[in-house]
Amino acid sequence: MTIAGLDIGTTGCKVSVYREDGEHIGTEYREYDANNRADEIDAAQILRAVEQVITAMTLKCRIDVLGVTSFGETFVLLDKNDNILLPSMLYSDTRGEMQADMLNCSRTEQITGTKSSYTFSLPKIAWVRQNLPDVFEKVNRIMLMQDFVVYALTGSAQIDYTMAARTMGFNITSLCWDKTLLEAVGIKKEMFSMPVPSGTPAGRSNRFGLDNALIVNGCHDQIASLLGAGITEPGFAADGIGTVECITPVFNGVPKKTEFYSSGYAAIPFIRENQYATYGYNFSGGATLKWYKNNFYRVSYAEADELVDPSEPSKLLVLPYFGGAATPYMDGNAKGAIIGLDFDTTRERLYQAMLEGTTYEMLLNAEKLKQCGISFSALTATGGGSKSSKWLQLKANIMNMPIYTILADEVGAAGTVILAGKAAGIYKSLDEAKSVFVRPGKTYEPDMSAVPRFRDYYERYLNMYLHIREI
Repeated sequence: MTIAGLDIGTTGCKVSVYREDGEHIGTEYREYDANNRADEIDAAQILRAVEQVITAMTLKCRIDVLGVTSFGETFVLLDKNDNILLPSMLYSDTRGEMQADMLNCSRTEQITGTKSSYTFSLPKIAWVRQNLPDVFEKVNRIMLMQDFVVYALTGSAQIDYTMAARTMGFNITSLCWDKTLLEAVGIKKEMFSMPVPSGTPAGRSNRFGLDNALIVNGCHDQIASLLGAGITEPGFAADGIGTVECITPVFNGVPKKTEFYSSGYAAIPFIRENQYATYGYNFSGGATLKWYKNNFYRVSYAEADELVDPSEPSKLLVLPYFGGAATPYMDGNAKGAIIGLDFDTTRERLYQAMLEGTTYEMLLNAEKLKQCGISFSALTATGGGSKSSKWLQLKANIMNMPIYTILADEVGAAGTVILAGKAAGIYKSLDEAKSVFVRPGKTYEPDMSAVPRFRDYYERYLNMYLHIREI
């Protein structure tokens, strides 16, 4: 049998198909056209791209099972005839800021696992209700991109727990829509899809070239990458090193400390009862390197890596807030900075300092999470940055923990396929599916002679944000 993972992103979507023995058959990708507003996306255009990638893939091979994963927060409003009523607001859209402030309280945190923010669906939906009442009056269904596509394929309106948690209207302990929160903004819970566990079959489909394929609700894209990295137990975390860098650890129980929520972290229901995951992230991870390389150091990443020395600090400090600060400061107005420049500074040293700065930021998140009772002893690197052996060794030395790699190009797709294969009964357990799709790569152990040197610079790094913010 063949199993496919459909990954719906903010700039494009792709479908990757595997045989049940783990062999990768192929991938199809389509980008969306640019929208008039940078913080909006056209759900109809997304569905057309989904149709294109699935149709193109079915011309090459049969798809027996299809799991669906997507980005979170962004919602689609449908009328009673399933017509799309408005362009969909991305997480970056600030409409709903006032409504988020009204919903912000400790009860919201304990129910939804997150501090109230305009980035989530609920405050934006409240904004639509208050500012576009004629449109809201026509709303029959409210869907995120995952359940929107699943509904288009099967007619079943169901959303998995990890996606529902990105709305800020979902109770993460009772695993159902929170009636009180929804009523506070004038929304009926029947408007949302039925919440189901990640990896739940939705039905069969013959659309877009499919031939009675089983469609499965996957999970939020970051959780898919976590599963694709082979992480299913507390004490471990994935490090997705892409344009945005994101560390995703697994832990037991809903966090109680207010510092967890005030730092911008969110508790996401994971695959086992009373298990959760969270996201510690930096908006300007790989984007910082790309900015520097494109403007000042026009060589390939491989050439730039050759002169990096993971055993010795660059003696520069880079604050990587070129796109603002994410967790734990959540300061969109924060700016980047470079400290320690002198006449001996070279392009090569500055490139290494960029690598160090983004890694110090991840260590800051790891230590903040530890203060909130969430710790991990190793990281599994995924994404484009996981191809850099110098950066991974640098990470091991700065984080003072092993950095694992895996032999997979499509980690998110692999995670979705693991869930879909288990849902279809191809594998008896997630562990069995993991053994097929997760192949360990090289491990980078910390160089204990270098760890203290980097720790010294990290201690200085901790003071940068507070002092520079005043300037």
